[in-house]
Amino acid sequence: MGETSRVQQSDTLRRTRNFCCGLFSVLLFLAISAVSLSAADEGERLFEQKCGKCHGIGKSRSKAMTEKEWRSTVLRMIGNGADISRDDTEKIIAYLAKNHPRK
Repeated sequence: MGETSRVQQSDTLRRTRNFCCGLFSVLLFLAISAVSLSAADEGERLFEQKCGKCHGIGKSRSKAMTEKEWRSTVLRMIGNGADISRDDTEKIIAYLAKNHPRK
């Protein structure tokens, strides 16, 4: 194999590696974004499902609280009989704190 062929082969391998690394980076970014979005969607879905059983969602969404205040409110609702698991509680609180913060 001549020197030119080796240089061309090396250049082709380098380009292929660069393409694969770039493609992997894009796919990883998309996967992380999808997980983040699905977690946010999950918190909203749980809020609507669990909290909407007893009172209007619109009223709850009109409130603005700190994470600590949302936590206290959700825990108080659980104390009043709301059927919310520990895992779901954290998702709901995260959703509310992010989307309905005290301004």
